[in-house]
Amino acid sequence: MFCVNVAVSKVALQEYEELKAKYDKEMALKQAAESFASKLHAQSAVIKRQSAAIISSSAANEQLAKAMNEIENLTRQLESNEEKSKKEIDDLKVALEKAGNVEHIEKLEENVSSLSEQIEAMTEKLAVSDNKIMELERQKAAIESELRAAEKKLSPSIPPPPPPPPPPPPASHVIDVFRNITKMIRKNKEAKGLVPAGADKEKAGNEVYAAAIDEMMERIKRGNLQLKPIAAPRSSTKRASKPTAMDEMHGLLVKLKRTNSESESRARAEEEKGTELSQILLRRRNKTEGSLPEIMEEVKESETEDAVFG
Repeated sequence: MFCVNVAVSKVALQEYEELKAKYDKEMALKQAAESFASKLHAQSAVIKRQSAAIISSSAANEQLAKAMNEIENLTRQLESNEEKSKKEIDDLKVALEKAGNVEHIEKLEENVSSLSEQIEAMTEKLAVSDNKIMELERQKAAIESELRAAEKKLSPSIPPPPPPPPPPPPASHVIDVFRNITKMIRKNKEAKGLVPAGADKEKAGNEVYAAAIDEMMERIKRGNLQLKPIAAPRSSTKRASKPTAMDEMHGLLVKLKRTNSESESRARAEEEKGTELSQILLRRRNKTEGSLPEIMEEVKESETEDAVFG
């Protein structure tokens, strides 16, 4: 706003100076024209009077001629005095106009100087404000960096991803465990005398048992885990009253299955989505473990029949 006022004042001052120069020039031309016109008027009056005197010279005497000359001189003086007075009056008018314009110019100059001082003061204040803004921006950047560092210190570190679940044991491992358990059961039966003595019976029982085991292994490998229906076993009071090794093995397998299912549920809770390979292995493992109790039940029933009929 101050800059606009200063620019307007400068333009007005320049226009005023141009108009003043033009006015002075026109006044000088006017005065020259008026003086030239007054001279021409005086000369024409003198010529008229001289012509009148020449015309009336025959009747006039010397005193009349002197009087006419004095009148002519007085007339010239009067005209010159009038011209001087008029010129002085014009000069006084011009001086008065100039005095008024000078006062106006002085006021304008004072306004321009005051506006210039205000502009300088505002420029200084603006520079101080810019420095303060830059200092505040530096402080803001420092505070933001300190805040980010504090947030990094306070925020808990991201825990590493949980390890993948262990792969399921291969089918051969389950088969080996099953074979070891059956061997232990066989040895316990031999020790208790449940298995008939004799090389032929033992050989025949081993062959039947091996054939059944091989058939079950083949069905497990092929994925065909459906068991053949068999007749309901005839339980004896002696075997029912006392838990057998097959019952112990069945409980051991159930406990193993429960442990595996718990570890599997924990692994599933930790991992949102497993790989396709791990899912296939888990399905195969569940299928194998789900069929083991049925296989053991079938073996138990077959051994019960052997014990009853053998």
